[in-house]
Amino acid sequence: MTETQARGWAYAAAAAGVIANALFIAFYASFAVQHLAEPRGVAAILGSAADYAGIPQNALLAVITSVVFRFLSRQRRPDQLLRTAGATAFATAAVEGVLTVTGLLPGVSAVAVGTVLASTAWLLAIGVRGARLPRPRRACVARTARLIATAILCSGVVALTGFAIGVAAVVWTGLIAGCLAWLSIPLWAFEMGRALASSRAVLPIPETATSAHRREA
Repeated sequence: MTETQARGWAYAAAAAGVIANALFIAFYASFAVQHLAEPRGVAAILGSAADYAGIPQNALLAVITSVVFRFLSRQRRPDQLLRTAGATAFATAAVEGVLTVTGLLPGVSAVAVGTVLASTAWLLAIGVRGARLPRPRRACVARTARLIATAILCSGVVALTGFAIGVAAVVWTGLIAGCLAWLSIPLWAFEMGRALASSRAVLPIPETATSAHRREA
């Protein structure tokens, strides 16, 4: 796969993520309007649509972790392990989404929580691993992944602390912050596409042209 093709996959993952996030936000907005009762009408439709939209999003993220990220790594053994781990985490999330929409798994399950934790750990790992890449934009992609993962993990700690001390406001603060961090993953995929777009190699000057220039000088 060429870098141009990889860029297309990254943009596709970003677009799928934006659509899934928009449906997710619309569902919870309509759910809140119904006073958090059993989803019905528009809320029920948006909920199903959000579940279905999450499947191609995670499938495309699995592709960019296994294919696209090799253009953003140093091509060493740890990077190969990270590519495999990331592809496995997001592919599992896609399968979990299929099982959820078919009713074989509940909306919130141990598998869903596990895939979120695995994906977050992967983002943190590539953020640490790729922060010193030689090209600034590519290093920025890695640092963005690290920031997203750190925000999700810190939000989880805040939410668990709220549960431990029995303060609902702290729990909701952690959950909302973590959710916003997770929803920013499509922006990371978009930045990955931009990093690939801006990394075109400069073609070397042909030897004949160089010799002619020297003769003219």
